[in-house]
Amino acid sequence: MTRKIFTREQLYELVWTTPMLKLSKRFGLSDVGLAKTCRKHDIPLPPPGYWAKVQAGQKPPKTKFPQSESDDRIVLNELSDAELESQKQIEASTEARTPIIVAIADTLRGAHPLVSSARESLAQGKVSDSGIIDLPENSKLNISVSRSQSNRALRLMDAIIKYAVSEHHDALPGPAIKMFGETVPFGIKESTIAIQEEPAKVELKERYEFLHSRYNTRYEPSGKLTLFIDVSQYSVSGSRRQWKDTDNRKIEDCLGKFYEGVIDVATKLRESTEENKRREIAAEEGRKKREIREKHWVEVRQQQSKEQARLDGLLGQVKSYRLAEDIRAFVEAYRQAKLNAANDQAAIDKIEQWSQWALLHADRFDPTRPSPSSILDERIPEETRRW
Repeated sequence: MTRKIFTREQLYELVWTTPMLKLSKRFGLSDVGLAKTCRKHDIPLPPPGYWAKVQAGQKPPKTKFPQSESDDRIVLNELSDAELESQKQIEASTEARTPIIVAIADTLRGAHPLVSSARESLAQGKVSDSGIIDLPENSKLNISVSRSQSNRALRLMDAIIKYAVSEHHDALPGPAIKMFGETVPFGIKESTIAIQEEPAKVELKERYEFLHSRYNTRYEPSGKLTLFIDVSQYSVSGSRRQWKDTDNRKIEDCLGKFYEGVIDVATKLRESTEENKRREIAAEEGRKKREIREKHWVEVRQQQSKEQARLDGLLGQVKSYRLAEDIRAFVEAYRQAKLNAANDQAAIDKIEQWSQWALLHADRFDPTRPSPSSILDERIPEETRRW
């Protein structure tokens, strides 16, 4: 799946050169979904009967493309050739078809390797208290039956697996059937029935234990099998996943329906996978957009910080300049006042010395003039602490 960006005019040309039903599949959408996208961006659609006229050799007029001041960019996810082919297989499998017939062999001679391996495991497995054979966890097939039903269960498994292979679907250990890129595990199990037995009579002279039931319960195989699809995802919740022996029908008569159920589950799993891919792509695009926005705002904050520092420096210089001018004005006013009141040359000299000193400090504040040296510039080292 590839992310493609179209202009309104580009999508308009596609809509008027390819039927909506066919074009929508290219983008993994329904025709209704693609039509909604077009209407959202004010893209006119071919009217009913348009493509019938085209097929008849006519040239029906197109609705004029409406210009827009907005420069819309329409993002669609285009399916790859492999994904389109998979979609075609799914559609072909869900169309009306002749009933599937799965033939069952009378014996296990020439059984599929997975079935032969499971046959050995069943032969070596121990029988539990309920009469069901306990198989090791690494068994090739998911079979939970009694010894009396093991041959029948294996022949059912063999029939299903061989049919899958004949349809060019992959048969995997588990067992599972892989089609449309999805793996559908399944299995066979035998139900048990509860048998209640009345315990032996208890002598009242002995200690008596009061129990919740006067019967002992044991379990034994029922002889009835259940063929099930071992998938529990929410996306297949509406699909049938169990076929059971009944008094009127055996699951041997339901293998075709069972395989149709496998196809149905695989189809829904594939649709769910495609939908998850679209969501992942949308989420990734959203994440990238957020990263771009965050990066942009980080850069803006950095630029603002630098600009604020420059502005603070400017304001500080203005403040220092005004302070220097205020000092000079004050020095001149103070000097004139003191000179007018001076009685001798010594007083005048003192006033002039003070004025020169004050003006030097005004120059130290003034950012437009070189700063004269001062004792205040001397850095005094901290005294070494003595213990």
